[in-house]
Amino acid sequence: MWAWGANASGQLGYGTMTQRTTPVQLTGLSNVVAVRLF
Repeated sequence: MWAWGANASGQLGYGTMTQRTTPVQLTGLSNVVAVRLF
């Protein structure tokens, strides 16, 4: 799974509150079946 965005509250799930303007691959996930985009 990849995530990017403002991340002001750590909602991207990679352990910091740093804004990401390009996709960052998240670790520790397995068997992800569906993802919802906002």
